[in-house]
Amino acid sequence: AAAAKLSSAIQKVDMASLGEKEHHTWMKVKSGLEKSANQISKDPKIDSQRNTFINLSNEIYVLAKDANTKLELYYQFCPMANNNKGAYWLSKEDKIKNPYFGSKMMTCGEVKEKI
Repeated sequence: AAAAKLSSAIQKVDMASLGEKEHHTWMKVKSGLEKSANQISKDPKIDSQRNTFINLSNEIYVLAKDANTKLELYYQFCPMANNNKGAYWLSKEDKIKNPYFGSKMMTCGEVKEKI
């Protein structure tokens, strides 16, 4: 449901309201964001949703780095996700709530960067 909301929000972004750097970054990541959000929203399997979430998180990270906002975000990492290759995600809080393992390993991970 959240991915469907994200997909809808992507369509409503007013590019005229973005600064030059933000606009450039938005144009680089928009297609990937749309693809990942749509794929997650239509996929009934949590494991494949989590795999797609890796790509979505990477695109949002790129966008967040260039965004002109006062919102604090935490770039978090779990070394065991993605078949022990590791995977990142963004959070509004520094407390770890691992999206890749759910309740099995909710606190597995660490904050790698504060944005």
